[in-house]
Amino acid sequence: MKTGRPSEGVLVSADDIVKKSIAGFGVFSVDAILSIVGLSENVRPGTISQRSLDELGLVYIIAIYIAAMLSLAAFRRRRSEPPTQPRRAASR
Repeated sequence: MKTGRPSEGVLVSADDIVKKSIAGFGVFSVDAILSIVGLSENVRPGTISQRSLDELGLVYIIAIYIAAMLSLAAFRRRRSEPPTQPRRAASR
């Protein structure tokens, strides 16, 4: 839609919102994974049990697997749709 007004500010704002949302989701997911494994804020290096490290690795692998499957599902969904043809310029 053409309004005749500049819209660069809207694009910059949308970009900032997406970046902040992704950063927030990353912090939330890391906190959730550490809570599932049972690691607290006060843990010191060298005091983490082997079981906690094993659980952390397992949860990480599961999270990566789920993210990969969701990405593949979205890719397959887009590939099953017919491709859009670019508009051709009107002949002169």
